[in-house]
Amino acid sequence: MNKVTVFISLSNSYALKNKYQELICLYQARFIASQQSDLQMVKSIEEQAAALESEGIHVPATSVIILSYNTLKFTKQCLESVKNTVDLDRNQIVVVDNASTDGSVEYLRSLDWITLIENHENRGFPGGCNDGIKNASPDNDIYLLNSDTILLPNSLFWLKTGLYESDKTGSTGSVTNYASANQMIERKWKSVDDVISFGTKTNVPMDRPYEYRMYLIGFSLLLKRTVLNQTGLLDERFNPGNSEDLDICFRIGQNGFFNVLCRNSFVVHFGSRSFAELQKNGRSFGNILKRNNEKLVRKMQFDPWPELCSAKNWALSKIKEDENSAFSVLELGCGIGSSACRLKTLFPKAEYTGIELDELKAPYARAFGNIITDKNPENKLKENTFDYIIFSSDKEEKITSRFAPYLKSNGQFINNIGGKPVLSISMLCNGKHKTETKKTLESLKTIISRIPSELIIVDTGCDDEMKEIIGKYADKVVPFKWCDDFAKARNAGLKQCSGEWFMFIDDDEWFENTDELVSFFTSGEYKKYYQASYIIRNYFDTAGKDYDDFWGARLCKLTDETHFTGIIHEYITPLIGECKMIHSFVHHYGYAYTNKEEHLAKARRNIKPLLRMIKENPGDIHWRSQLAQEYIAVRDSSKLLDLCDKTLKMLDGIDNPEINRLRGDFYFGKVWADNELFDYDQTIEDFNVYRKDRRNNDICNASLYFSAVFAFFKKKDFKHAINYSHRYMELYLAWKDLPDLSEKLNSNGSLTTRDVFNSRKVAQLIAFLICSGIEIGEADDLHRYFKYLKNLKKDGSQYRFIAGKLIDAIAELPYDERFIGYADELLSYPDIASQCSDHAKELEESDKKEKNGKTAKLIRVLGQTANGRNYYLDYLRLRYEAEYGADEKRLYDRFRALVLMTNDFFNLDDSIWQIALEKGLDIAAVLKQVPLKKWCHVVNTYFDKHDEERVLPVRKMMAAFSDDCDIRFRFFRLKSKEKEIADHKDDFEISDELLKYSKACVDYYKNIYSKEQFESEPLSSMLPPQCQFALNFLKAGEEKSSVKRESLLCDCLGIYEPFDKIVLQCIEREKKKHLFIFLVCKASQWESLDSLWEACDTDPDSRTMVIPIPYYDKNQDGTLGEYHFERDGFPKKCMASYFADVDLKALHPDVIFIADQMDESNPDAAVPAEYYSNVLSGLTKMLILVPPLVMKKPGTGDRVLAQVKEQLKQM
Repeated sequence: MNKVTVFISLSNSYALKNKYQELICLYQARFIASQQSDLQMVKSIEEQAAALESEGIHVPATSVIILSYNTLKFTKQCLESVKNTVDLDRNQIVVVDNASTDGSVEYLRSLDWITLIENHENRGFPGGCNDGIKNASPDNDIYLLNSDTILLPNSLFWLKTGLYESDKTGSTGSVTNYASANQMIERKWKSVDDVISFGTKTNVPMDRPYEYRMYLIGFSLLLKRTVLNQTGLLDERFNPGNSEDLDICFRIGQNGFFNVLCRNSFVVHFGSRSFAELQKNGRSFGNILKRNNEKLVRKMQFDPWPELCSAKNWALSKIKEDENSAFSVLELGCGIGSSACRLKTLFPKAEYTGIELDELKAPYARAFGNIITDKNPENKLKENTFDYIIFSSDKEEKITSRFAPYLKSNGQFINNIGGKPVLSISMLCNGKHKTETKKTLESLKTIISRIPSELIIVDTGCDDEMKEIIGKYADKVVPFKWCDDFAKARNAGLKQCSGEWFMFIDDDEWFENTDELVSFFTSGEYKKYYQASYIIRNYFDTAGKDYDDFWGARLCKLTDETHFTGIIHEYITPLIGECKMIHSFVHHYGYAYTNKEEHLAKARRNIKPLLRMIKENPGDIHWRSQLAQEYIAVRDSSKLLDLCDKTLKMLDGIDNPEINRLRGDFYFGKVWADNELFDYDQTIEDFNVYRKDRRNNDICNASLYFSAVFAFFKKKDFKHAINYSHRYMELYLAWKDLPDLSEKLNSNGSLTTRDVFNSRKVAQLIAFLICSGIEIGEADDLHRYFKYLKNLKKDGSQYRFIAGKLIDAIAELPYDERFIGYADELLSYPDIASQCSDHAKELEESDKKEKNGKTAKLIRVLGQTANGRNYYLDYLRLRYEAEYGADEKRLYDRFRALVLMTNDFFNLDDSIWQIALEKGLDIAAVLKQVPLKKWCHVVNTYFDKHDEERVLPVRKMMAAFSDDCDIRFRFFRLKSKEKEIADHKDDFEISDELLKYSKACVDYYKNIYSKEQFESEPLSSMLPPQCQFALNFLKAGEEKSSVKRESLLCDCLGIYEPFDKIVLQCIEREKKKHLFIFLVCKASQWESLDSLWEACDTDPDSRTMVIPIPYYDKNQDGTLGEYHFERDGFPKKCMASYFADVDLKALHPDVIFIADQMDESNPDAAVPAEYYSNVLSGLTKMLILVPPLVMKKPGTGDRVLAQVKEQLKQM
């Protein structure tokens, strides 16, 4: 959208609607025309703009304020984008550096088109921005732009257009890829280029681009100067940053102006880079955010967040009007104007009146209409005025009666509360699980949209972004100061619930499918029950493969007695009557810890409050079970033993189903702790006591059998391990096919025993059983129980326990064809296949020493398997085919598969290549079938990772194909040559070998890439780096000019790292040549020096620098006249340097050539004192004044150079 005509057309469209926007379009059109060097168009546009300005239409310029603090990389790209997209002739760029230490200041000093303010301490974001504003042109609007942004074409233009949409607009903000406050475009970004492409397409005209907001985020915020003069600057109490943008926006609203989001202004944002630097220095971003939010609350004298979340969205959704229609709305209890703000976006022409008795809040809504604060608002209302009166109250009849006179005859009251919901859903939210919480809220929509419901969210510490999100979904947000008491927080939400039933959910859980839960209510079935449970699917890995299903009592009929108990592991009570088991489930990854310490930390955190609750309620077995579970989690066996002993004494003599079920926690806890302490004898002793208790149910006994098998196995008592494994398996087989198994496990098992038949434990038990049999030389249980492993897990992890022992059985027991099937099953899972092949490899290595025949058995079984693709398994299959007389084609196919399926085939065992050679297999034909991309990767990796000794055998093998012109073999030879050059020990210049390689490299890649890619400027990034290097290196080798040659060599650096060392050596050789510097004031003097410079620049032993220096004209009275710096007037071929960037003392050139007397005696010009002849003579071996007349003679340049070089030799 950068055509001049587009903006002229836009200006015409605004001509009758908004003269200010018309003028802004003309300014942008002039900027684009000047970029395109269309001077005639520039003049025409300036005449149109001048005509508008003569009518008194004035739009201030903009001062862009950018804060820099140790973000050099981002600051550079930000300023580059500003330079390319902002009219620098009209606008001002102010950069404030907050005492950076990363080179930012030095970079910023080199920019002559910015106003730079250097702070000697970090003044924070508000302080630094205020410094910028104070140094900005006093009439300019202010654009606050973060340094970690990229300004796209027209981003600022559309903000400016939005700012002058109305005289009541005080600020405008952009949308982006990274921000809070719903200014972020929700999209999966592939790359920065993808963001830029999307943003550029976004910055175009839109029908309704403006959204009215209570506040905007300060990463890209345009402030109208006339409004800023009323509100004052940013509040520096919020240093180092955060909440100052909310504060200024709230003050804009307080002063009667709008904050407007421009959805057609997109700015790329990388996010919080300066705060990342603060975090490195030990300053927590979270703590800063929390502290500044507290400051904002103190300043406003109320918490604005509940107000921001209190928009009567449901009531507004009931207004059925055309978006452009004009009608009147009265809101009762308007707060700070959240509903009014939303109404303004939905219906821009609606007339709004609000009533708010809290005089602290009311001023913030004044921009949207008339706000009444009287306790008797009727005094200021006219009868028969409003089309809609909206409110939130359970006293609807009283409200409607009081305000009915002010409603039009066809008007409508809308109560945001509506009728009593069937279901109240409550959720605690601390904002720490943003991704999961969004999923939770979206999944709840599938309930709320089908059942009359309300969503109550208890905010226990959300940040600004999360507050914004939950405010969109919740009917009520309940602020709650966290006090380490889950029940108290839950009860805070419960108090706000008004439904017939109550349900609670955590902010890191989300429903997969809610149909059954919804049906429970829509069918009326809920009226038969007082409580219900749904499934919580607890995952133990982030991949979602390892999980247990747990029934949670999460729903109940809501009564006056309903409440939560327990400062942790809280539960709802009272729960009476039969429980409805609902098979809808939530995903929960709260137990998928990233590391063991994370798990332990959470369990340790829970132990202290549990001990406190047990002390307060010593007879509550529920808390004792929870504590036993936590002791198991932290593996505190001693305390677990003590807890179990004391609790079992308490329960002794009690015989009822509930206590008998819970007793299982403490029986299991005892034997588990014994095993943890490696006291297997004590495990067996306790087991023999507990298993005889007739009160035990099947789940308790199965848990005891499991622990006993572990102890017997560790004691190598394999017969008893097999015996009690059979007892466990009898119970498992009796239970596993029961309908609603998970329900029955939940009702019969306790906290620590209900998972006794989960796939992980069943797999472990069968592994103990099978391994015990193999240990005593039997395979009966392997053949009997292997089939039960197959469907336990989809990822094959159930085989992890037996993989090694199965390989042992194959290698040690008599050959059995069934072994092939078992092995093939295990090998169908890559991780298990690797485990099997690694163990088999170990056995083969030991067989080489012990000669026990294990390798032959492995080859006979594993050689016949079909699953598992790794080089060792395919090697065994190749050995099987070679040893058992398969035909040559099958052997060839095995060899081919091995090479083609292996990622690094040059690293295959030498014996594989030996078999291929001995059997006469066509190695070349196989290698030619390797896909070219894979071939190149393998060859590159092989040469990059290995030294010459390891590479040599492959070189020798590939030498047999030296005449083969296949593209793969050509690439191998090219890479081989590259490694020879890169590993060469001697110094290199632009050597014949490197030039030959570069030519061969270019010739090779010309067969692959198009001619256009080779001829593009700059070179196509599609070309491989070594090809890009070769093209650049050839170019440098052909260049005669020393300046250009050195520059071209520098361009080669970083293209292909293996050659950087050689290139640096070449550059060093260049730098050892004579350095001739030409110091010249006037571009007009260059003509006389050109032949000498040409001679020096093309001389193979020399290099040159041309440095134009500034000067002043001298008036006749000796005073200084006009300042000149004529660098742009010098020929491009000489690549003139910027004088401030050159340190002559450090360079110490061999010769400095000057074209004029450079001291006070020069009657026409004055140069800076550091360039006086007496100063220069101390910085060089020779200072030579070159008379213009002398240099006009043909061949003088070569003669002068020869004389100078001769004199240098003699020095």
